Amino acid sequence: MKQPAFIHRSAAALRYAIALSAAATYLLSACPPTWADNADSGIPAAKQEQLFHDAARAYDQGQFGQATSLYRQLISSGHVSEEALFNLGNSLFRGGQIGQAVLNYRRAQYLDPRDPDILANLRFALQTTGAAPPQYGSLMTMLLRFSRAEWVVAATTAYWLAAVCVALILILRSGFRDMLGRWLVLLGVLLVIALSGIAAWAQLGRRPELVVIKPQQQALFAPLEQNATPHFALAEGSIVRAVEFSGSWVKIVSGDREGWIKLDVCEPVCISSGS
Repeated sequence: MKQPAFIHRSAAALRYAIALSAAATYLLSACPPTWADNADSGIPAAKQEQLFHDAARAYDQGQFGQATSLYRQLISSGHVSEEALFNLGNSLFRGGQIGQAVLNYRRAQYLDPRDPDILANLRFALQTTGAAPPQYGSLMTMLLRFSRAEWVVAATTAYWLAAVCVALILILRSGFRDMLGRWLVLLGVLLVIALSGIAAWAQLGRRPELVVIKPQQQALFAPLEQNATPHFALAEGSIVRAVEFSGSWVKIVSGDREGWIKLDVCEPVCISSGS
């Protein structure tokens, strides 16, 4: 028996919703977690605020080691923000720990990719040691200009507005369907772009960024303790990508070059559940 067109349209909309939900769930599960996902928020808010003011005071007084210690304590307590990470980076930079400064500037940039102060200080820190900045294609660079949280909000908003449009198309008379159909197409395009942004951040979960935190490192052709041939030099603060792990070694990519370095000379920008 032939089914009414309403039933066919409802089934298509349901399949569409299920497919998009599955895609979003997969991409979000592959995304690197934020520091808030890993932080311990056991310290009361008043104590966190006091730590922030104490750290800022220590920095203003030139006590950069003390400021670094206080900012680390603040972040570990659960007060995770681009401002705290940025200030920690400044304290580390003024204390001469360039690699650690780059690490925290980059972490701050993950949370607020377009902040001009973060961009300027990260660029200056990289230039100080001649370190390699991250190198991505134009599409990846564009997608990473928005944070994971921003893409999630965009995808969620587009998804539910599209669902409302589908529902209205099914129940309203044909005079409104053309207009709603155009809106549905626009929302679909926005949803695809937002899911592409989430996918870009998911790539950083699968091939995470690392920052070289020790000076004058050499990437080797093979993960060997002795008799390994140096491949290329890595300045302190270089931002590279991990592609393979083997014991105490990690194979990294820097530009178009690959090599092996020890895990203890670098730290991940994003702290995953497995680290």
